[in-house]
Amino acid sequence: MSAPLLQVEGLTVSVNVKGRWLVVLDGVTFDVPAAGSVGLVGESGSGKSMTLRAIIGLLPSNGRVEAGSITFDGTDLVANPRTMASVRGSGITMVFQEPAVALNPIMKVGEQITDAVRRHENLNQRQARQLAVELMDRVGITDPANRVDSYPFELSGGMRQRVMIASAIAAKPRLILCDEPTTALDVTVQAQVMALFAELRDQLGAALLYVTHDLPVVASLCRDAAVLYGGRIMETGPIEDVFTRPRHPYTQALLASTPSIDGPTQRLAAIPGTAPGLADRPSGCPFAPRCGLAQPDCSESMPAFTGPLRGGLACHHPLVPGTLGAPGVPNPADQGVTV
Repeated sequence: MSAPLLQVEGLTVSVNVKGRWLVVLDGVTFDVPAAGSVGLVGESGSGKSMTLRAIIGLLPSNGRVEAGSITFDGTDLVANPRTMASVRGSGITMVFQEPAVALNPIMKVGEQITDAVRRHENLNQRQARQLAVELMDRVGITDPANRVDSYPFELSGGMRQRVMIASAIAAKPRLILCDEPTTALDVTVQAQVMALFAELRDQLGAALLYVTHDLPVVASLCRDAAVLYGGRIMETGPIEDVFTRPRHPYTQALLASTPSIDGPTQRLAAIPGTAPGLADRPSGCPFAPRCGLAQPDCSESMPAFTGPLRGGLACHHPLVPGTLGAPGVPNPADQGVTV
């Protein structure tokens, strides 16, 4: 079996808050296969976006990598930070959550689409414009020859997101990082953008690392999933296994809290309590205070994570695969998540 395109191993990231260094990511480990698609899921504040920013080298000014490695195509980007200049925009690109913020408001969208390409390739202005028109047409923007000269505020939210996607694929990257790119869109446009991602994944052969808290989106787009909570990976594996035979109580609770429009009318299951803040994360499993299966050892030590992607798990008392509805843990049956 060939080596994964991206290998994240033991990644630990901290941020400085009022003079204190607080851990945001704690030993995060997972792989992204070449031409694969991995969904990184979890509640808000789990560390999903910070993981993407660490991979592409865009941590906030008060953040730093404390330990671990990020190996892309055989090169450790943590140990060789100068390599990122040649990798970002060509080997790895990113589609941000809110295009209205990510796009430059005083720069025409066509120029922004080809900005990264012009830094890596010798294109003149005419060639860059033509490429922008072709890319806008490819991502489904109507009348691209005229809209290439538009400013972001002249386009709808869906069109701006398509501009972001066009910019991300301009240099034919091998890995596209997606930070909840459909959150700000209505459901109709969201479906169109998701279909576009699937089409580009298959046509370009690029790998996707897709961050979201929307489980149905992951089930429809990705082949593998990694479940993140409290800055730590809880469970990884193929979509079919993670979503139909969850082994970690947190994964099962996430599935159970997904609303259904087809199943029987019933009260929506909720995970009790709240996710831990940066300053009050327990020394053991971060999910222990909210877990119905927690034992004393869960609060005392964090179980070792076994395996990077295919069947990885971090739990002292995992659920038996295929056994749902364990004591104190909601049953995800009939919650509308299909794979």
